[in-house]
Amino acid sequence: MINYWAVLAAAVLAIVIGSIWWGPLFGKMWMRENGLDKLSPGEQDKMQKGMGMLYAQQAILSLLQAWVLAYTLNKLGSSGAVEGMKFAAIFWIGFNLPIQYGTILWGNKKFKFVSAVLASSFITMITMGAIVGAW
Repeated sequence: MINYWAVLAAAVLAIVIGSIWWGPLFGKMWMRENGLDKLSPGEQDKMQKGMGMLYAQQAILSLLQAWVLAYTLNKLGSSGAVEGMKFAAIFWIGFNLPIQYGTILWGNKKFKFVSAVLASSFITMITMGAIVGAW
């Protein structure tokens, strides 16, 4: 049985991790790599006003990701934080790594940025796996 509280907790934590990772830790690099550091103050204000909708969409995607992980663990009969983390790492290697690396590779991004994106998704997946596995 899927624990929807665990799915919700994992999704919320994913948003928190992303906010910290792409805010104070690597926010300036993210802005620079995406050309957003060149926006005028007016354009930056306009962009910030649309952030609520972006966060809402990301929250839905995080819920989906946590649910798929929980569903798979449930179908496999796996439980426990370590098992959840193990499957999350496997999913990350098989799905997140190739897709994100390919997207960034063909987008002509710097290796440092690619590494930050991949590390962020890995930490998020492992954390989600621990939460849905433990509950």
